[in-house]
Amino acid sequence: MGLVRSDSFRCVGCRDVRRYEMILTGKQVKYRGTVTGLRISAVDGTAFIDNALITPELQNAKLLSSGSVTAANLKLSAVDGMAFVDFSTADVLTDNIGKYIVIKDSTGKEIKGWIKAAGTGETLGDDALASWDLTSGWSSYSSTIVDANTYSTTATANGVRKNSFLIPNALYKFTGQFDISAAGSIWIADYNNSFFMATGIPNNILTTKYFTSKNEGILIVTVFSGSSTTNITSMALPIITAPSSTGVTIVSSKGGTTYNWESKDASFAYNSAITYSIYDRDLTAYADGNHQIEIYDSDNRMLRGVLKAAGTSEGLGDETVSGFTNVSYDVFTTDGANITNAEQTTAGTKICLQNYSYQVLALYKSVISLTLVSGLAPKFGIGRDNTLGSAADNSKQLSNGVNTNYHTPSYGVGACGFYNTSNSKWNTSGISLKQVTAPSSSGCTIVSAKGGETYNWAYKNSSFVFNASSYYCIIKAIR
Repeated sequence: MGLVRSDSFRCVGCRDVRRYEMILTGKQVKYRGTVTGLRISAVDGTAFIDNALITPELQNAKLLSSGSVTAANLKLSAVDGMAFVDFSTADVLTDNIGKYIVIKDSTGKEIKGWIKAAGTGETLGDDALASWDLTSGWSSYSSTIVDANTYSTTATANGVRKNSFLIPNALYKFTGQFDISAAGSIWIADYNNSFFMATGIPNNILTTKYFTSKNEGILIVTVFSGSSTTNITSMALPIITAPSSTGVTIVSSKGGTTYNWESKDASFAYNSAITYSIYDRDLTAYADGNHQIEIYDSDNRMLRGVLKAAGTSEGLGDETVSGFTNVSYDVFTTDGANITNAEQTTAGTKICLQNYSYQVLALYKSVISLTLVSGLAPKFGIGRDNTLGSAADNSKQLSNGVNTNYHTPSYGVGACGFYNTSNSKWNTSGISLKQVTAPSSSGCTIVSAKGGETYNWAYKNSSFVFNASSYYCIIKAIR
């Protein structure tokens, strides 16, 4: 018969209610795990979830693509504030904007981050070798420096080096031409002689190579089994500050603006061949009409529906706030929709509210600019008319500054308002409360059946707890 659906049982001898997750015949589990910060709209006709980010375990994420890249084709900047990667191949990276990438070297060391945006064109910064003079700032590496452009060697892999002028982990573009008196080639390494070029530069041919700096210097050596003289015809070393159109910028968090890698193994081997894996870590990866989601609260009460389609941008309804009426604050003044002074000086719960017909199980977004003068900031929520009763099930604690919160009222939807339970003095400079009518790109719409167009949940436990900090979610493929 296959296995039966997920449900709740009490395990004999156990304290907790345990969930025994089993699979219906014909439904393959694609994801199971805890999702934090999930926002839910459960009103019939406008069913969706948002902020649907999968937990960090990559085994729960959807693998989008994987492959390998040669050292010659890899261009990687790992310096903080200027993180990007380029595989020198069209579409591999740029088709995965907003997704998560893991890059591994041959020993399994990793560098990981979020793909932010496609590059628009390789951008060069300052040339670290805008002018060079081997007799000033350079040192011999088992060679003899002859003049500003020339050095001589008596054995292979001897040359010159310069330290303390590069940015570690930055990407550089080396272009040079070298005239070697005997047959041979030029190799570029870091200052401590750990080679970061997979192939050498041929004799007397202008050549460009990319490398990620390991430290602050470089070493230039002539590879030839005997004596030779090397004359530097030309040499440039600009830093790369942005990737080409085949590359992408990297940020440390989804949707972030900090251009760092999320994590970098200290022993990661830059300038070597790598493998990569790109993941979709959002539940929206399964929003194709062919996957069912079950959402469980902490008492195993469930919502169930079909993931229809990923959202594009958060939709908002009309403004519902026009002005507030005092119920019990000791001092209360207003100016239009704003509260110019609210004070609690005596014991008890102090309330102000605005009556309005909100929808049960709809998702609302509040944006409140609050100045806390003293004491504890108020809470804001949606509750019963005239009393604000039941607001505690969706209310959010405010703080000084701009507060953006989401509320799904389960019952008591006749008013929105503020309340305090201890001495406080505060005012507002902006209050907004609007229904969220469509999910952002981090969310997806819900329908009641595969192939359906009815934007309802297929099942809603009447006691399901909305507005929780996290939920346990199971996603199954539907045949």
